[in-house]
Amino acid sequence: MLHERFPRGRTVLLPISDPYRYAYIDFGAKDPNSNFGNDTHYGQAFLVRSANDRIFELNIAYPFPTKAAGFQNQKVDLAAYGKDIGRAIGVLELFETELYEDANIVQHLAHRCASISHRPAGRTLDLFVRSIIGT
Repeated sequence: MLHERFPRGRTVLLPISDPYRYAYIDFGAKDPNSNFGNDTHYGQAFLVRSANDRIFELNIAYPFPTKAAGFQNQKVDLAAYGKDIGRAIGVLELFETELYEDANIVQHLAHRCASISHRPAGRTLDLFVRSIIGT
């Protein structure tokens, strides 16, 4: 779908609207006029095809104080997110990974930033924690 309509080498952002979600993704018995995840979901889903031709799902927090009338249209209006969209895509493209199929940013960060060697980094971390808790 995204590959056919947009030239390669460019980042493409597609907001997932509620009507689209109800018609093609979430086939449950839903009221098409209701907001997806009205009481439990606090961000808008976007599909992103990166300039490197990789597909990601991106979720950005709603920039609205309430989910008032017209919310289904408001939440897919890219202008409402201001600079947040550019920042989010920048982070996504910075951490694009070939770590393994379907790896996402959280998994990549965990592997890249949270994995430390037992020696010497592990011992340094032990000393740091002990100095904080006073043992």
